[in-house]
Formats: sequence, C-alpha cells, structure tokens
Amino acid sequence: MWICDFCLASITQHYIYESSILVYDVNKNVGPTDQRVRTAIGAVSGVTAIATLLGAVPLPPAVSPVLGVVALLLLGTASVRNCPAYSLLGVDSCSRASNVSE
Repeated sequence: MWICDFCLASITQHYIYESSILVYDVNKNVGPTDQRVRTAIGAVSGVTAIATLLGAVPLPPAVSPVLGVVALLLLGTASVRNCPAYSLLGVDSCSRASNVSE
C-alpha cells in the first residue's frame, strides 16, 4: 500500500497538533516559587528515603516508603505544575502575568 509523503506528513502534523492541545489544556496551578520549593523538598525527601534504606540515616525503616511517596508526589506535581489538592481547594500559586505568557 502506497501513501504519499504529503498525506503522511499531513496526518503526522495533525496528530502532533492534537496531542499538543491535550498536553497544554491542563490548567497550571503551581507557580515558579512553589515549583522550586516542591522540587527541593521532594529531592531531600527522596535522598532521605534512600539513605534510610541504606542505614545511613537513623530513622525507622517504615519511614522510608512514606518519604519515597512524598518525594514522588512533590516531584511529580512540580514537573507537571498541577496539584490536584490545589484544584480541590481552589488554590492557585501562579501569578496571572506568568500564567498568561505560558
């Protein structure tokens, strides 16, 4: 089956355009300062979780999975810049000027 290059390029561009609409359609409610704080606390929490597993930090072993989950949640919400808890509570740490430019 032969598909012309123009048709294939057109289909690909349409798919990329539709995908980009889905990606950017999410409302961002985590501002840049909040994002930095989440990244820093998430990184420290993740390192502490690993250090606890290795025995380098004198914490109970049950604390390690909790810190790991906290790290994943904070790093995930920082990277996506959308916090479901903020959405439920109606909180938005983005300034209006930075929200418009994105």
